[in-house]
Amino acid sequence: YSVILDLEITKDNTTGITRLVNEMLLQGKKRIGFIGNYDHCQSFFERYTAFRCAMLMAGVPVDEKFCIKENIFENLYAPLQALSELPDLFICANDFVAVDSIRVLRDLGKSVPEDVMFCGFDDAPESRVISPSLTTVHIHTQIMAFTATHLLMSRIEEPSLDYRTVHTEANLIRRDSTKC
Repeated sequence: YSVILDLEITKDNTTGITRLVNEMLLQGKKRIGFIGNYDHCQSFFERYTAFRCAMLMAGVPVDEKFCIKENIFENLYAPLQALSELPDLFICANDFVAVDSIRVLRDLGKSVPEDVMFCGFDDAPESRVISPSLTTVHIHTQIMAFTATHLLMSRIEEPSLDYRTVHTEANLIRRDSTKC
């Protein structure tokens, strides 16, 4: 007896980023960039797309020099050092990219949030212990696990159920890295 599992559990990669972009725009912070290789995985692509769509919907152009397609600490030095000015905010593909970017900018004599604000994604433990603490989007992993278990059990009980994609909630957590 076999069951084909046509199920997909994914987190909401757009709402938190869209909310932060809109809040920053309302505060007059229009120079917003993105750091992360959006070709790396679907989640990074969705986060990058959310950033670009929020800017587009607000009628604010994206300055391409503030979009850095790198994930790796060592590869962040050259593009960050090449910037003649910094944006108001960098949104990063995840918390690790944000922490690495902050480390690079510190090495270059810049400070957060005074010179540039930062937001990550995933609410990794590092986001709480870095100074300043990192604004991030919290992923509810327990809800994802519960949902996956529920979907799996329903598929086992009823193998003919249609393919389903479930998006679980994610919440913007404001911390010190985005305080003006």
